Amino acid sequence: MKQLQKFGLLLILPGLFLLFVIFSDPYKLPLALIVVPFVLFAATIYRFSKFFLQRLHVSKGRAVFIAGTMTGLLLLLALLQSIRQLSLKDFLILLALVIGLTLYLRRIDI
Repeated sequence: MKQLQKFGLLLILPGLFLLFVIFSDPYKLPLALIVVPFVLFAATIYRFSKFFLQRLHVSKGRAVFIAGTMTGLLLLLALLQSIRQLSLKDFLILLALVIGLTLYLRRIDI
């Protein structure tokens, strides 16, 4: 039963994201609702990456860490692109920061 709920959530999150993006106009949305697509996007990426990493028999702690790192990087890239501030230099800086943070966190053994 628990597996069915997890799989159902994997299908519901992308559906909600697509419905929200298709049926909403960002120019007419209140400011508080502008964040909703990013939250749905992050939740979708996190759940999918964690699901597939666990299917590859990666340990639970490592799967959470890798999924969180991937989600953070992709969310930052999406946020920068949405305000038209993403360039190759910004991408390389974010990539270096994520790699540095990953190495640091692995070094302190979280």
